[in-house]
Amino acid sequence: MQVVHKVLKGMLVFCLSLVMIVGSAQAAECYVEPRFILLAEGSSQYILDVIDGPASSLDVSFISFEEDQQTISLIVDPPGPHDYVENLPVPGYSSDQPTSYDHVFEGVEPFYQVIVRDALPWDIYMDVEGCHKA
Repeated sequence: MQVVHKVLKGMLVFCLSLVMIVGSAQAAECYVEPRFILLAEGSSQYILDVIDGPASSLDVSFISFEEDQQTISLIVDPPGPHDYVENLPVPGYSSDQPTSYDHVFEGVEPFYQVIVRDALPWDIYMDVEGCHKA
């Protein structure tokens, strides 16, 4: 049963990656490395670098393999005195569609890095679909 679950999860991640890559026809003004992240066991924080930036906002989507809703925090630390935090709820796998958030951090100071933080090692796939240049 565990093997079947892992194979199905791998196939789902692969198919959704193709859909997101092929489906997003608009060109991003900047991009983020790494674009795809699997928030899984053994991880609690990732740093995303804005390439060809600075960025003014991001478009992100999540696919959860967890049963319950989780919260993922995105944090930017611009040159100014304040950090900006966006806590994004991600529904459990009962949802058959990715959870998307457009223009995250719109209206804050331009930034070159984003910290992705989860409270526990959840099993959630994240895709930075768009990066908007400042």
